Amino acid sequence: GGSYQFNPTWLFRAGISFDESPVKSSERIILIPDSNRLAFSVGAHYQANKAVSLDGGYMYMIFNNSQVSAPLMVASQTSTANGTFKDTHLNIVGLQLNWSFV
Repeated sequence: GGSYQFNPTWLFRAGISFDESPVKSSERIILIPDSNRLAFSVGAHYQANKAVSLDGGYMYMIFNNSQVSAPLMVASQTSTANGTFKDTHLNIVGLQLNWSFV
């Protein structure tokens, strides 16, 4: 990623990342169908004055397809859930107000 200081008031940021899943394929469960992911992000910092600034950001994540094979137990019956999580995407938006008392 990188930052670009447009002027003393505005700072822009952008980045790309790849994150490898900590969950092994054999241990993946339906509640947490984690997989490797690719993320793209952009953000900005606005310095209103010496004490007040505002940060905002957006991230778009693309998850790899993930296979799930998990045992399910209902009462005394056990079965197995098999499937694939496909085309999984995530949008994250963040906004932060900073106030310095110094």
